Amino acid sequence: MKTSKLTLMLLLAIIGLASCSSNSNNSEQMTNYVTLAVNGESEMTEDYTKGIDVTLTLAYSLSKDATVDLTLSGDDKGAVKLSQNQVTFPAGQKTATVKILSNNQNILGAQEVVYVKVVSCSENNMHPISNEGAAITIKPNAAVPELTADQLKLIEGYKTNLGIDLTKVLGMVDVKTTITYGNDDKGAENNGNDTRIIDGQSIITLSGNATSEKPVLKMVTNPMGLESFMYEKLLRCTTEDPDGYFSADPISAALTNIVNYNKSTETFTSSLDNITLNDDGTLNFTKATSNEDGSTITKVPFSYNYSVWTRLNEMAKAGKTVNISEGENTVEYSIQDLINQYSTFNPSYYLGNSDVSKDAYGATLSNFTAPSAKYDFNKGTMSFNFSWDYGSGMILYDYIKINAAYTMHK
Repeated sequence: MKTSKLTLMLLLAIIGLASCSSNSNNSEQMTNYVTLAVNGESEMTEDYTKGIDVTLTLAYSLSKDATVDLTLSGDDKGAVKLSQNQVTFPAGQKTATVKILSNNQNILGAQEVVYVKVVSCSENNMHPISNEGAAITIKPNAAVPELTADQLKLIEGYKTNLGIDLTKVLGMVDVKTTITYGNDDKGAENNGNDTRIIDGQSIITLSGNATSEKPVLKMVTNPMGLESFMYEKLLRCTTEDPDGYFSADPISAALTNIVNYNKSTETFTSSLDNITLNDDGTLNFTKATSNEDGSTITKVPFSYNYSVWTRLNEMAKAGKTVNISEGENTVEYSIQDLINQYSTFNPSYYLGNSDVSKDAYGATLSNFTAPSAKYDFNKGTMSFNFSWDYGSGMILYDYIKINAAYTMHK
């Protein structure tokens, strides 16, 4: 059959397109994105010797070695450094790790946020998935409280009368914290992983409520190793809500604006007092407290100090007002009335608000664990187990389990 000129031209065009497509596949590769993520703790004091791990992950592994050059930004005073400025991905591997380490200069007067960023990659198709990099908060060295003469006398009495040497658990104490999510929450809240492990340190001192008969401790910084995790979840419930509900709410948006919220300069700290050592090797650390509805529930009574919440309360006490958009109208409200009703930015509203003495979630495969704690000065250990949550019952389907294991000084 005779082929028409038009048909011949169409056939040649198809062959040409196929050839171009083949050449394109050979010469151009899919973008290999580089992701940076903090592994575990995202905050450190300037004197923290272990440093913080940042994991780099490729979208897919390569058949040959590849390198990524890194830099630090936001550290104007030179408080920290990278363990290495160039990271190598061996052939066939998708992950690599770099550490943020202190320069041990004790030069910070206020906290700073530093960012690990990608400068360049050895392969043309490798690019950072975000230009923001991985953020780490560096805080000034935490001060260990100086013990008073009366406290030193109590400590000596415990050693003589109770056989307890509290000096082994005072000061900066190492803690390994294991956070376990329930099956219904680990996908959305923990990247599909059952657990998250944080290595940190708490500063522990003798509580002002200690007596000669009863040793009582206070964790003045990073209680249970959870401080940065708590802050992360506070942000997750507020300004960094991934679903955008917080920022879309007119009241939350108005208060965020009027308080001049700025993540890079905001501060968050926590503490835990009244940790009582019992004669049988157990510890009391929970407290019965009034819930928002007037009922009594048991909590781990963490105290929080959040700069945004502090400023809002100061503005409320000064009688400040804020304008809220309500449809086509704008209505003026007292800040005091708004925070009384909605608790916006109040850490206690978002963090740890369910009863820890009984299962309030009632999940089919419950992740609840009853609170317990024990110490052993001979073994040099002190551990706490309890349930905790965040989000005021609007995010999690179940409790998360916390295990904080302290290693005493030798």
